[in-house]
Amino acid sequence: MFTTQSIGGLCGLAAVLTLATARFVRTTTAKLAILGSLALSACTFYAFIHVLAPVHTSEQLGSDAVTRFAMWASAWNLFTHSPVFGVGWGNFTAVFDLGNPYFVPDQVAAHNIYLQLLSETGLVGFAAFFYLVFQSWTQAHNLWRGSRDSLDCALAFGVQGAFVATLVHGFVDFLFQADPQYGTLFFTMLGLLVASSRHSGVLTQKAKTARPVAMCEAEAL
Repeated sequence: MFTTQSIGGLCGLAAVLTLATARFVRTTTAKLAILGSLALSACTFYAFIHVLAPVHTSEQLGSDAVTRFAMWASAWNLFTHSPVFGVGWGNFTAVFDLGNPYFVPDQVAAHNIYLQLLSETGLVGFAAFFYLVFQSWTQAHNLWRGSRDSLDCALAFGVQGAFVATLVHGFVDFLFQADPQYGTLFFTMLGLLVASSRHSGVLTQKAKTARPVAMCEAEAL
């Protein structure tokens, strides 16, 4: 992860490590120690960013920030002009800076999952995506608490970790476009979650209220 020199990716990794700390570390003292170490590591990385991530020079960061702010403003402008359905999935690159002869379509994104979804799919698509996130997160939580199989527990944590990383990294990137394989892996994981939940019989929170605490949750306490 460090070799990618992606600040958004490192923030996503930090978020996953925070989730793992909350899930697997038993005592409050140990949790605070680990979270403190993560915060210290982040401060150290920032202090030595010119050494650890030489691509991120002050000039490059400034230029990148200006570019992304312009893209975010453009995405918001597209959303306000078509707030219900947006300009269409994948069309941000087609209409961004339309009319500029030096602009090459399909080589730019909003670099923000929230603004890109709003601009391309409007409130309808934005709500549909985050409804999927909410339902999948709830299903993963139910699987974590209700299953006694270690693979189910690993899958549940993997899904929640993937969501956390996506939503945190998504503040500065649109991963579904940045990596063609990302969408395939993302929805494959959700498919595995559904299949695993049905196989384990863990479908709803109400269905397992009378069940004993599952092995994976008991081990994390």
